[in-house]
Amino acid sequence: MTEYKILPPVIERGIYKHRLVERNGMVGFFETYLLRNPDILYGYCVARITREKEARFKNGKVIPARERFPSPSRFGTHRFFYQPKSAKFALEHYHELVQKFSTPYPPKKPRLYRSFCIGCRFGFGCISLWDERSWLAGYGARS
Repeated sequence: MTEYKILPPVIERGIYKHRLVERNGMVGFFETYLLRNPDILYGYCVARITREKEARFKNGKVIPARERFPSPSRFGTHRFFYQPKSAKFALEHYHELVQKFSTPYPPKKPRLYRSFCIGCRFGFGCISLWDERSWLAGYGARS
């Protein structure tokens, strides 16, 4: 079995710093801070951690197999953000994902979720989680 480099407890991505609070299998619960203001809690992040296999380049450079924090383009499917007041919702979502992905390996055909803010529905996962099909049936269906 391949040895994977474990994700560090503090991750800096863009203007954010994510600190690991709890992790179970391939799902993590993080506190999020702004890099310019690291003392004030900016929110919470629930993330599905993925694994990347070893990469070898033609010039001989090798990047070892590693765990990977979701990129910004995976926001809403593998990474969800909650405001500081929504800690209860963030923990509920974290426990849902832990139950769904309790093994260290993702399922063969995962059912993806999209999150939407109740007020604006622009894709910010700050308050509620909607099943993709129910969203399409009620809000996203266009004729």
